[in-house]
Amino acid sequence: MAEVHDLGGDGHRPDEPVLVVTRRTLRRVALGAAALVVLAGVGLGGFFLGRSSAPGPSPSRRAATSRDSQPPRLKTFYVPSTGMYPTIKGGDSIEVNLSAYETATPEHGDIIVFKRPPAEDCGGPPVSDLVRRVIGLPGETVSAHGGKVYITGKLLKESWLPKGPTGKPLASTYTTMTGSYKVPAGGYYVMGDNRVDSCDSRMWGPVSRSLIIGKVVKVLAARTTAASVVPAVR
Repeated sequence: MAEVHDLGGDGHRPDEPVLVVTRRTLRRVALGAAALVVLAGVGLGGFFLGRSSAPGPSPSRRAATSRDSQPPRLKTFYVPSTGMYPTIKGGDSIEVNLSAYETATPEHGDIIVFKRPPAEDCGGPPVSDLVRRVIGLPGETVSAHGGKVYITGKLLKESWLPKGPTGKPLASTYTTMTGSYKVPAGGYYVMGDNRVDSCDSRMWGPVSRSLIIGKVVKVLAARTTAASVVPAVR
């Protein structure tokens, strides 16, 4: 608060109060004004810029949200072979999600497209990519008894395999193996649905994670695409 003094004898009436602003008063006024400016700036800035008092998402959360919101990258492949019959018939095409395993890992039953493993030598037209179904995951032991697949001693319920008119498994899905196989770290054991006529991990071993291209998300009728238009997989 400013101080009031009665000076007298200098042209003012003795009873007329004169306002005298001291240095201390100026300092107080200046500090108070500065505080008001700061507070007003914060309040107005938050109002006009739409800022919230709540903290925003962390950079890592923003990156994850951005990545999750991206549409899948799809690619179509032509399948001339019958290793996945009848799920995928010879002449069908498949739509593959190339980004399916960027934030996830293959699971039992996934149909995947992958680069031809070095040990694969099953003949047929030369192709660079293959399509098969994931049966064994890293660290699991795969075996077959009575036409069925077992994973580390437990029956693998392959609900994805097509069945005949009576509801019984098709003869083509009868699975045989020589002994058992333990899948190494970073590898995936794959088979074709046409178990009696599929060249797969039973012949040339597991598929390395680094060779996997993507996950099949849709089977397209043969008439919708042509071999000359899209790459072929066996």
